[in-house]
Amino acid sequence: MPRASIYFSLLETWGHLMNHLRRLWDSVQQFISRISSSEMSQSQPESRFGICASCKESKNVSDLIIAPCGHPYCRQCLRELFENAVSNEASFPARCCHQRIHLEPNIQYLEEDLVRQYRAKAVEYSSVQRIYCHQLRCSAFIPPEDRTNNDALCRACQSHTCTLCKGPAHTGACPRNYALERVLAVAQENGWRRCPGCQTLIEWNTGCYHMT
Repeated sequence: MPRASIYFSLLETWGHLMNHLRRLWDSVQQFISRISSSEMSQSQPESRFGICASCKESKNVSDLIIAPCGHPYCRQCLRELFENAVSNEASFPARCCHQRIHLEPNIQYLEEDLVRQYRAKAVEYSSVQRIYCHQLRCSAFIPPEDRTNNDALCRACQSHTCTLCKGPAHTGACPRNYALERVLAVAQENGWRRCPGCQTLIEWNTGCYHMT
């Protein structure tokens, strides 16, 4: 065989061998890359996030509290629900989708003072006959356990209030309240009535005439 033919045959064989080695090296690199990616994903687990139903911000799922209706709330928005319930009776109890959000399972996310206020408002808002301190600068709610006969003791300012006339505590019959009589006269003229439970004046707007 001529030397030139042998030379070109060797070059062709060498070329095939180099191509094979390149393909083998590419496969090795791809395998190493897959192994490295797998190890990184295992050492750094993917973070999970959710959206707060109130502020619409993305939060880590560990910082979200699920309401009974299934909506997630971040801790700040959950606190605001309970704060609104304390400041506005129409928002009490804290709720979402008309379902109550109970206090006890969420105490860990609320400040102690807010928990105390919420519990106090639960007593106040559920009281049929609400008594408030007659001192205008105080006007604190007086719970049933601080009432004896017709006398109610305000723990906030230590004043005594009559549970009948809602004025200062006194002996004997309640003094005549001319201001209240004028208000009741106006109520009579306008067809207002007093709630049989708490004695609050109310005006009929719509619905039946039955009061409870």
